[in-house]
Amino acid sequence: MNAAYLHLLVNHFPIVLSVVGAAMIVLAMLMRRDSLWRFGMACVALAGLGAIAAFFTGRAAEDVARHAWYVQRGTIGRHEGAAELALWVTLVAAVICAYTLWRSSGRPAPGATAFPALLRVLSALGALAAAATAGYAGYLGGKIVHDAPALARPPAGVTAPALPPNV
Repeated sequence: MNAAYLHLLVNHFPIVLSVVGAAMIVLAMLMRRDSLWRFGMACVALAGLGAIAAFFTGRAAEDVARHAWYVQRGTIGRHEGAAELALWVTLVAAVICAYTLWRSSGRPAPGATAFPALLRVLSALGALAAAATAGYAGYLGGKIVHDAPALARPPAGVTAPALPPNV
């Protein structure tokens, strides 16, 4: 297993966790359920840990991918820039959500919500920003291989087998 393969194994966690977390927080705002707030904020907090793993495995994968014959120049740099932004945005959102979870771990006063309004707003904005930046970094990462011009056509001298006629 090389660094690029390891990066492909872990890079989906911050994307999925931040998107699910943001969706649950939006749903929590609509349904006014503390359990959805907790689940969404826990997902975003875990996305922060996943972002660290994805970023550092990505750094190691860069050396492998940069020398691949099919990788178009510039695609790795664009992905790396977006990934660094996603790392910091996701970490900030994760810290806000983790703090909010910690702060709400006590029992709220009767009739009060477990989450103060300011922390709810910051958690929601952070979760949405984390989902957007992580998703965009993932999109650019996919373009490194999926949009590689060298892979769009077979190498010289290779012909594709003829397709059978439709019956």
